[in-house]
Amino acid sequence: MLNSKRVISIIPVRGGSKGIPRKNLLILEGETLLDRAIKQSLSCKMIDATYVSTDSQEMFEISKKYNANTKNIRPKELASDKASTIDVVLHVLKEMNESDVIVILLQVTTPFRSMDDFHKVFELYSKDACNSVASVSLLSSTHPDKVQVINNGYLQSYLSKSSHTPRQSLPNVYSLNGAFYIAHESVIREEYGFISSKTKPYLMPYERSVNLDTQEDLMLMNCLISNGLV
Repeated sequence: MLNSKRVISIIPVRGGSKGIPRKNLLILEGETLLDRAIKQSLSCKMIDATYVSTDSQEMFEISKKYNANTKNIRPKELASDKASTIDVVLHVLKEMNESDVIVILLQVTTPFRSMDDFHKVFELYSKDACNSVASVSLLSSTHPDKVQVINNGYLQSYLSKSSHTPRQSLPNVYSLNGAFYIAHESVIREEYGFISSKTKPYLMPYERSVNLDTQEDLMLMNCLISNGLV
């Protein structure tokens, strides 16, 4: 419970993955990413119910082991590459008869979130005047002002910015890392998402923000683990 409201977590996972096959079932530190995310959610005392939304029978069976399953496997129309995560969230709310609840969305491919992160995200959401909270990390790679596109064979600034501005003079920019999104279900419906003009950022360090999308990300994750950085 949080602010006298029931809190539910939703963990969306699909069976298909183009970048890394079966990436949601990848083994990290002896357990799958899905098992890891479910255990994290169940370990948080503020979360009243955990729901895994999946189109995979294998992942559905995993969620049942933890009593974190929805009533049924996700419908096919919500399992395609074009399916919206928000439509999946709304489907879970309807299927599980959840209303007037706070929803926290957990992405399994950002596995290094800590329990301290959970507590701080909930604290930020409950104490600040905001509609929602989303976790971010400082973008330390190429700054958007320096990103280029190729137009008719020539380089052109993507944002119509000078590429010669020293990086030290550019403002800090942040990227959503997928570890946490939290909002009341009424906000999700009204905004059709977790992000609004009153979304507070929860800043996480780079090493806990790594998101598994490519083989290079997997190598980085294993490197962070082997060096004791996460």
